Amino acid sequence: MTKNIIILSLSIIAILGCSNSINNVNDIDPKLIGSWNAKITKTQNPISKTWKIKRNSDGTFSSDEILKIANRSQNIKRSGKWWTQNGIYYLQDERNKDTLTYKYSILNAGKVKFNSTKDSLEFVETKE
Repeated sequence: MTKNIIILSLSIIAILGCSNSINNVNDIDPKLIGSWNAKITKTQNPISKTWKIKRNSDGTFSSDEILKIANRSQNIKRSGKWWTQNGIYYLQDERNKDTLTYKYSILNAGKVKFNSTKDSLEFVETKE
């Protein structure tokens, strides 16, 4: 009897673990996988930001960013998790656990438009 309870418990744990993995895979839009480039320039404050991001099919990402303010520049490397749900793209930095959210739309096979859900930020990423 105890053996059956242990087997049942292990089976439930395995099923719950598998369903979690399936949900994560379903929350990855395959059109966003790969290496992408983008640039944002704000003219009111002489700020520009360029980046290259690589989104992997397992829901991880890594990015290299260059932030320029006036005559200064800063290189930033980030990594973490990404996923999509109901037309929203989520990007979570592994260092500070901040999650950015954007509405996104596929413009064509090599361009995706993002609009921040929190402010007026808008940009287009181009696939490499």
